[in-house]
Amino acid sequence: MCTELYDCEAYDPEGILGSLSACTLTYLGLLTGRILLHLKESKDRMIVFAMSSVILFAVAAGLCGCSQNEGLIPINKNMWSTSYVLLAAGGGLIGLGVCYILVDNLQYWSGAPFKYIGMNSILVYCMHD
Repeated sequence: MCTELYDCEAYDPEGILGSLSACTLTYLGLLTGRILLHLKESKDRMIVFAMSSVILFAVAAGLCGCSQNEGLIPINKNMWSTSYVLLAAGGGLIGLGVCYILVDNLQYWSGAPFKYIGMNSILVYCMHD
């Protein structure tokens, strides 16, 4: 597709290190799913979500020196740097915690439209073009 549209060669801008970082982020998501499966009480789940996100944010802040472009490992989405992966995982936990409270605990929101997209995720993926 790249060769027809842009007259260029196909390449992977992230490379193998980006793939390892993406796998790490996926594994952190798997661990989050395990939390949902093994902890039955909502309070326990929220405590683990909050503690995990604080730890992930703290490690990311330490790696990047609390700035975007400074520190040992700057936050760089294009390269999927370690600090970016930890920041994304911590932010994902916060977002999941908020949705968990609104949808499951308080039943304030039904989860629409995300509920329907999640139920048909393979169809959405196949039809995205």
